[in-house]
Amino acid sequence: MFGPGVDEAIERYMNPDRELLAVLQLYRRSNLIIFNYKFQEGPKIYDGMLRGKPVSLYNDTVIAYGNDGKEIFRTTIEAPVYERPAQHANSI
Repeated sequence: MFGPGVDEAIERYMNPDRELLAVLQLYRRSNLIIFNYKFQEGPKIYDGMLRGKPVSLYNDTVIAYGNDGKEIFRTTIEAPVYERPAQHANSI
């Protein structure tokens, strides 16, 4: 149905390796152009199954750099969870 490599590309996107998952975190994180990045491995935060295959998730960090080589920002895989007080549960 699809051309060569399409199934592989879909599988890689659905179950990315550690560095690809970190790089995907750069998307929409900033409106600045990222010229380079650095990947730093972090601790394992999850083991489980995804569509019948074992998966592990690590809290890796990716650091984005601008054209001048200076750090723009850094972000991790695991996003912080903020719990709103009950009085504001349905507020925006």
